[in-house]
Amino acid sequence: NSGGYRAVETPTLVMPGAEDRVMLPSVQRKLCDLFTNSRWLPVPESGHVVYLERPDVFWPALKAFMKAKSVDFEA
Repeated sequence: NSGGYRAVETPTLVMPGAEDRVMLPSVQRKLCDLFTNSRWLPVPESGHVVYLERPDVFWPALKAFMKAKSVDFEA
């Protein structure tokens, strides 16, 4: 039952590696259907461990998201 997830109002950032082969981005994309206040931000040229593979993209985006406390932020 995914109904409980839809009740979550906390901003949720989904930031997968665009080339993730462990959990395909198409599967991860479904999280945005469950969390109504979410943002999809795939990271190019990255696999499953985005924060290690593309720290130059991951950390600034995460910091901007946390500072904004919203899914409406400049990545």
